[in-house]
Amino acid sequence: MSLARELSDGWGEMKARYFNSIMPAVNHQWAAEVLGMEINSRKGPDLISDNFNMELKFSLTGKECLAEKYHIAWTVMEHQTNYHSNGKEHFWGFGAYSLVKPVSKIRAKDNLESCVLERELWIVLWNFIDRYEKHDTRGKSKTTGVEWHNVLVYPKLKDLPDVIKSFEVERGKIHFTEGMNFELLGFI
Repeated sequence: MSLARELSDGWGEMKARYFNSIMPAVNHQWAAEVLGMEINSRKGPDLISDNFNMELKFSLTGKECLAEKYHIAWTVMEHQTNYHSNGKEHFWGFGAYSLVKPVSKIRAKDNLESCVLERELWIVLWNFIDRYEKHDTRGKSKTTGVEWHNVLVYPKLKDLPDVIKSFEVERGKIHFTEGMNFELLGFI
């Protein structure tokens, strides 16, 4: 079976599970470029630089991709809240993006970055996540029968601190929230 067929539903349309596994890399690449950071290839936060680190979370939204009915929220795994700073500042990057069409209409051969209609990223102080209750979740895979256990936190857009400054960047917008020093990240 070809890779394109394996990743699609037989009609060339991408399977949602596959899309959800590769789209974070597309969003991380965009964030790294507009923030002047590097993607971390090791364990730890998603983006790194000489002075600070950032853990990224993105949420799909928008009517073109049939995701307008969902409230913008993110899922954070407990271990991600425990990354050590190694003497560097840590921030959260909570993002939202919309696509030009529904995921079910995206083909495995499509360039995913070209499918992004718009994207926003809210940069938040690290301790923001401390206000949320941790949820113990367990389940069992329907396909493999493997049991899983995670402790999750669910931050929401409506709870983010007030935006103090926004910047238009290539293919999106960056918002710095209350308490953030946008000069630290090189935005003047």
